[in-house]
Amino acid sequence: MDHLCHRAYSPCIMPGQRYTSDNQPQGEPLMFCGQCGKEISERALSCPACGAPTSNVSVPNYLVQAILVTICCCLPFGIPAIVYASQVNSKLAAGDIAGANSSSKSAKMWCWIALGGWLLAVVLYLVIFLIFGAALPFAATL
Repeated sequence: MDHLCHRAYSPCIMPGQRYTSDNQPQGEPLMFCGQCGKEISERALSCPACGAPTSNVSVPNYLVQAILVTICCCLPFGIPAIVYASQVNSKLAAGDIAGANSSSKSAKMWCWIALGGWLLAVVLYLVIFLIFGAALPFAATL
């Protein structure tokens, strides 16, 4: 349902709603910022006026991976992964895109460290078992 705004004979566009106007350069889609109402490019990651993130911002939080490596692999290294992963969405909601990216990278790093710690523990266990475990039956006979 279109209704008229303060502009004569133009439909009212609500904040965050996308539209295409006749006076935009070469068909670049525009939209309004959901926080301040300024007109911004649809490809913008944040509003240049207020800094609020647009719906185009997508930062992975790695929370599922962090929980899995914590439960299945290495608890001490999985806990920081969960902490950093849980910070991503709250930083995005606050408009801190750089902070969200930093937390996302840290969560990913701690997930890999936890997985690597588990793999190292498994390899060390196998090496110790093959060296000392295979020698135990011979040591008992001596």
